[in-house]
Amino acid sequence: YDRNRVWRDDFSLWTDSVAKSPLMPRSNLYLGNAYKDRAIYSGDSATRDASWQLAAASYEQVIKVASDREHHDLALRALNNLGSVRFMLQDFDAAEKAYLEAVRLNPQYADAIVNVGNIHLVRGRRARENGRATERSLEIWREGISYYERALQIAPNHYAAYGMKGLTNFELGQYRAARGDYERAITINPRDYSSLSNLGNLFVRQAELIRQRGEEGVEQLRVAETYYRRALKVNPTLGEAKSGLARIAEMRAALGVTE
Repeated sequence: YDRNRVWRDDFSLWTDSVAKSPLMPRSNLYLGNAYKDRAIYSGDSATRDASWQLAAASYEQVIKVASDREHHDLALRALNNLGSVRFMLQDFDAAEKAYLEAVRLNPQYADAIVNVGNIHLVRGRRARENGRATERSLEIWREGISYYERALQIAPNHYAAYGMKGLTNFELGQYRAARGDYERAITINPRDYSSLSNLGNLFVRQAELIRQRGEEGVEQLRVAETYYRRALKVNPTLGEAKSGLARIAEMRAALGVTE
């Protein structure tokens, strides 16, 4: 009966486990994952930032203690997850370092390969000038695509690889390819809220292009709204989807459309 309190949730379970066995890699990894999930789904910025830092500390402890062959897989997962935390905190150099170390230790580690591609996505955006793509940004994005394709050769049903490949194709202006990638991602994982939201962004972009031709693009806005709402059902705190819905409301108001 007393132990039921420890098993109440992930935090109570893994905090108790780490307190009693601080050198156990698995307990530290799962505690880090619990903090990472809390950060992802938290709507409070202070809680989110603190959770990212606590997740990073847990992953660093795993890497520190999981040096033997028995715990090699846990160290790889911790490196990849630490990179993801650093990525979310916008420390992209530290994120890339963690991802590349994971790939060095296991060249077949598809998750880390995808994340190296994600670094290229960000760096390509930073290479833009006045919001416009440059030859350098295009080059970086194309290199990022090669990482996603490499990951998909290893893991053909890696939905995140498809989703991020779609986002990079969107940046390259390859909208048809981007749509195909996003749709493949949510076919594999219907709860992939990032790809759902990005499909919303794609249809909003199509509506904007249609409006530039003097047409309305109302149907594209309707489809975009559907994808944003699907994304918010999975992750109600997703700011990008909320912003997308606000943008749709503005575009409809400009058109005099009330739906």
